[in-house]
Amino acid sequence: MASAGGTAGGSTADGVFRAAARAILFPPTGHPRHAVYGTVLAAGLIAAQDPDQDSAAEIIAAVATTMVVFWLAHGYAHAIGHRVRHDTGDGIGRVADRRADADAGWSGARRALVENWPMVRASFLPLAVLAVARAAGASVSDAQEAALWTSLLLLCAWGLFSGRAGGLRRWRLAGYTAGIALLGIILIGLEVAIH
Repeated sequence: MASAGGTAGGSTADGVFRAAARAILFPPTGHPRHAVYGTVLAAGLIAAQDPDQDSAAEIIAAVATTMVVFWLAHGYAHAIGHRVRHDTGDGIGRVADRRADADAGWSGARRALVENWPMVRASFLPLAVLAVARAAGASVSDAQEAALWTSLLLLCAWGLFSGRAGGLRRWRLAGYTAGIALLGIILIGLEVAIH
Protein backbone atom coordinates (compact mmCIF):
# COMPACT_ATOMS: atom_id res chain seq x y z
CA MET A 1 0.00 0.00 0.00
CA ALA A 2 2.84 2.35 0.88
CA SER A 3 4.49 1.81 -2.47
CA ALA A 4 1.23 2.51 -4.27
CA GLY A 5 0.94 5.74 -2.32
CA GLY A 6 4.55 6.54 -3.20
CA THR A 7 3.84 5.91 -6.86
CA ALA A 8 0.73 8.04 -6.76
CA GLY A 9 2.70 10.77 -5.00
CA GLY A 10 5.41 10.43 -7.65
CA SER A 11 2.81 10.67 -10.42
CA THR A 12 1.36 13.77 -8.82
CA ALA A 13 4.82 15.30 -8.48
CA ASP A 14 5.59 14.40 -12.10
CA GLY A 15 2.31 15.99 -13.21
CA VAL A 16 3.04 19.15 -11.25
CA PHE A 17 6.57 19.26 -12.69
CA ARG A 18 5.26 18.82 -16.25
CA ALA A 19 2.61 21.50 -15.73
CA ALA A 20 5.24 23.89 -14.36
CA ALA A 21 7.59 23.14 -17.27
CA ARG A 22 4.78 23.78 -19.77
CA ALA A 23 3.90 27.06 -18.06
CA ILE A 24 7.52 28.20 -18.18
CA LEU A 25 8.34 27.04 -21.70
CA PHE A 26 4.97 27.65 -23.32
CA PRO A 27 3.13 30.32 -21.32
CA PRO A 28 -0.42 31.15 -22.37
CA THR A 29 0.51 34.82 -22.36
CA GLY A 30 2.96 36.70 -24.46
CA HIS A 31 2.84 38.42 -27.79
CA PRO A 32 4.40 37.20 -31.03
CA ARG A 33 6.44 40.42 -31.21
CA HIS A 34 8.59 39.05 -28.37
CA ALA A 35 9.30 35.88 -30.33
CA VAL A 36 10.10 37.87 -33.48
CA TYR A 37 12.45 40.11 -31.50
CA GLY A 38 14.01 37.05 -29.88
CA THR A 39 14.54 35.40 -33.26
CA VAL A 40 16.35 38.47 -34.61
CA LEU A 41 18.37 38.86 -31.41
CA ALA A 42 19.35 35.19 -31.27
CA ALA A 43 20.34 35.15 -34.95
CA GLY A 44 22.46 38.26 -34.53
CA LEU A 45 24.15 36.82 -31.46
CA ILE A 46 24.81 33.49 -33.19
CA ALA A 47 26.21 35.28 -36.24
CA ALA A 48 28.44 37.51 -34.09
CA GLN A 49 30.29 34.50 -32.62
CA ASP A 50 33.59 33.46 -34.19
CA PRO A 51 33.45 29.75 -35.08
CA ASP A 52 37.25 29.69 -35.44
CA GLN A 53 37.68 30.86 -31.84
CA ASP A 54 34.57 29.50 -30.08
CA SER A 55 33.32 25.96 -29.69
CA ALA A 56 29.66 25.15 -30.33
CA ALA A 57 29.13 24.84 -26.57
CA GLU A 58 30.67 28.29 -26.02
CA ILE A 59 28.43 29.79 -28.71
CA ILE A 60 25.34 28.18 -27.19
CA ALA A 61 26.30 29.33 -23.69
CA ALA A 62 27.02 32.90 -24.84
CA VAL A 63 23.78 33.21 -26.79
CA ALA A 64 21.63 31.58 -24.09
CA THR A 65 23.17 33.73 -21.37
CA THR A 66 22.67 36.92 -23.38
CA MET A 67 19.08 35.99 -24.17
CA VAL A 68 18.34 35.46 -20.47
CA VAL A 69 20.02 38.77 -19.56
CA PHE A 70 17.88 40.60 -22.16
CA TRP A 71 14.79 38.83 -20.81
CA LEU A 72 15.59 39.86 -17.24
CA ALA A 73 16.32 43.41 -18.42
CA HIS A 74 12.85 43.57 -20.01
CA GLY A 75 11.23 42.51 -16.73
CA TYR A 76 13.33 45.02 -14.78
CA ALA A 77 12.54 47.82 -17.23
CA HIS A 78 8.84 47.01 -16.97
CA ALA A 79 8.90 47.11 -13.17
CA ILE A 80 10.74 50.44 -13.09
CA GLY A 81 9.16 52.02 -16.16
CA HIS A 82 5.62 51.12 -15.21
CA ARG A 83 5.97 52.85 -11.87
CA VAL A 84 7.23 56.08 -13.45
CA ARG A 85 4.67 56.81 -16.15
CA HIS A 86 3.57 60.40 -16.10
CA ASP A 87 5.92 63.34 -16.31
CA THR A 88 4.79 66.12 -13.96
CA GLY A 89 7.00 68.76 -15.56
CA ASP A 90 9.74 68.51 -12.96
CA GLY A 91 11.34 65.55 -14.72
CA ILE A 92 9.93 63.13 -12.17
CA GLY A 93 7.15 60.80 -13.23
CA ARG A 94 4.14 60.07 -11.09
CA VAL A 95 1.91 57.02 -11.01
CA ALA A 96 -1.61 57.83 -12.13
CA ASP A 97 -3.45 55.79 -9.50
CA ARG A 98 -3.02 53.20 -6.74
CA ARG A 99 -4.02 50.31 -8.98
CA ALA A 100 -1.27 51.19 -11.43
CA ASP A 101 1.13 51.39 -8.49
CA ALA A 102 0.15 47.86 -7.41
CA ASP A 103 0.85 46.63 -10.96
CA ALA A 104 4.26 48.25 -10.95
CA GLY A 105 5.99 46.08 -8.35
CA TRP A 106 7.05 42.49 -8.38
CA SER A 107 3.76 41.27 -9.83
CA GLY A 108 4.22 43.58 -12.82
CA ALA A 109 7.79 42.43 -13.29
CA ARG A 110 6.73 38.79 -13.00
CA ARG A 111 3.98 39.34 -15.58
CA ALA A 112 6.46 41.10 -17.89
CA LEU A 113 8.86 38.15 -17.57
CA VAL A 114 6.12 35.68 -18.47
CA GLU A 115 5.00 37.82 -21.41
CA ASN A 116 8.58 38.21 -22.64
CA TRP A 117 9.51 34.52 -22.30
CA PRO A 118 8.81 33.91 -26.03
CA MET A 119 11.86 36.13 -26.67
CA VAL A 120 14.10 33.56 -24.95
CA ARG A 121 12.15 30.62 -26.32
CA ALA A 122 12.79 31.87 -29.87
CA SER A 123 16.46 30.96 -29.42
CA PHE A 124 15.74 27.31 -28.53
CA LEU A 125 15.29 25.96 -32.06
CA PRO A 126 18.32 27.68 -33.65
CA LEU A 127 20.51 26.67 -30.69
CA ALA A 128 19.18 23.12 -30.83
CA VAL A 129 19.97 22.97 -34.55
CA LEU A 130 23.48 24.22 -33.81
CA ALA A 131 23.97 21.56 -31.12
CA VAL A 132 22.52 18.72 -33.19
CA ALA A 133 24.50 19.70 -36.31
CA ARG A 134 27.72 19.80 -34.30
CA ALA A 135 26.93 16.48 -32.58
CA ALA A 136 26.28 14.96 -36.03
CA GLY A 137 29.81 15.87 -37.08
CA ALA A 138 29.41 19.28 -38.74
CA SER A 139 32.15 21.83 -38.17
CA VAL A 140 31.37 24.67 -35.76
CA SER A 141 31.14 27.00 -38.75
CA ASP A 142 28.67 24.74 -40.56
CA ALA A 143 26.62 24.23 -37.39
CA GLN A 144 26.54 28.00 -36.89
CA GLU A 145 25.37 28.45 -40.49
CA ALA A 146 22.62 25.85 -39.98
CA ALA A 147 21.44 27.77 -36.91
CA LEU A 148 21.38 31.01 -38.91
CA TRP A 149 19.38 29.42 -41.72
CA THR A 150 16.98 28.11 -39.10
CA SER A 151 16.60 31.64 -37.72
CA LEU A 152 15.92 32.98 -41.20
CA LEU A 153 13.28 30.29 -41.75
CA LEU A 154 11.68 31.28 -38.44
CA LEU A 155 11.60 34.92 -39.57
CA CYS A 156 9.97 33.83 -42.84
CA ALA A 157 7.42 31.86 -40.83
CA TRP A 158 6.69 34.94 -38.70
CA GLY A 159 6.31 37.00 -41.88
CA LEU A 160 3.97 34.42 -43.38
CA PHE A 161 1.98 34.23 -40.12
CA SER A 162 1.60 38.01 -39.82
CA GLY A 163 0.81 38.45 -43.52
CA ARG A 164 -1.94 35.84 -43.38
CA ALA A 165 -3.28 37.40 -40.19
CA GLY A 166 -3.38 40.71 -42.07
CA GLY A 167 -5.44 39.17 -44.87
CA LEU A 168 -2.71 38.99 -47.51
CA ARG A 169 -2.92 36.24 -50.12
CA ARG A 170 -0.81 34.81 -52.93
CA TRP A 171 1.73 37.21 -54.46
CA ARG A 172 1.14 39.94 -51.88
CA LEU A 173 1.72 37.39 -49.13
CA ALA A 174 4.85 36.07 -50.86
CA GLY A 175 6.18 39.61 -51.31
CA TYR A 176 5.42 40.51 -47.71
CA THR A 177 7.10 37.33 -46.44
CA ALA A 178 10.17 38.00 -48.63
CA GLY A 179 10.29 41.58 -47.34
CA ILE A 180 10.17 40.37 -43.74
CA ALA A 181 12.96 37.89 -44.49
CA LEU A 182 15.05 40.66 -46.08
CA LEU A 183 14.45 42.91 -43.10
CA GLY A 184 15.52 40.03 -40.86
CA ILE A 185 18.74 39.60 -42.86
CA ILE A 186 19.44 43.35 -42.54
CA LEU A 187 18.76 43.31 -38.80
CA ILE A 188 20.99 40.27 -38.33
CA GLY A 189 23.71 42.03 -40.33
CA LEU A 190 23.39 45.15 -38.19
CA GLU A 191 23.54 43.03 -35.04
CA VAL A 192 26.76 41.44 -36.29
CA ALA A 193 28.21 44.82 -37.27
CA ILE A 194 27.73 46.31 -33.80
CA HIS A 195 29.34 43.32 -32.12
